[in-house]
Amino acid sequence: MKLFLVSCLFILSVSVEASSYRNEANFQWFLQNHDYIDSAIEANDSVALIPIANIMWEIWKARDGAIGGEISTTMAKLIIAKPGLMLSTFEENPYVFRDWLDELQSPMFTDFSGHELDDLNMLRTNLIEVMTDYSENGDPSSLSMPKKLSVG
Repeated sequence: MKLFLVSCLFILSVSVEASSYRNEANFQWFLQNHDYIDSAIEANDSVALIPIANIMWEIWKARDGAIGGEISTTMAKLIIAKPGLMLSTFEENPYVFRDWLDELQSPMFTDFSGHELDDLNMLRTNLIEVMTDYSENGDPSSLSMPKKLSVG
């Protein structure tokens, strides 16, 4: 019995370590490929954006500390470029969407450098327009999105 418990604990610890490693690897990939990601978003390159969105989603779900602030702006840009891609994922996970919305209130739209106010205001305006349009005029399956995204 003791050997069984030790084996179970080992398997669980390896699973957690593998998950942590994957999360760290995804985040490191994001940091090392930020220019590529921005270029794909600007070009609205669907082939490149699908795996990028998947990685961003995985990073977001497993984020801790400052990682949320690091990736929120890129996630917003992805939503603007391909609203159906990211918002449909949030639609399936309304609590995760609420977490992301909560993050918007603090670091994402704060001009820490003193030189980004216009860009941040443009990003905010575009994000609101795209999310509103998606919820009102998106795919027929997405018309229930505001109800599904209501949490609590």
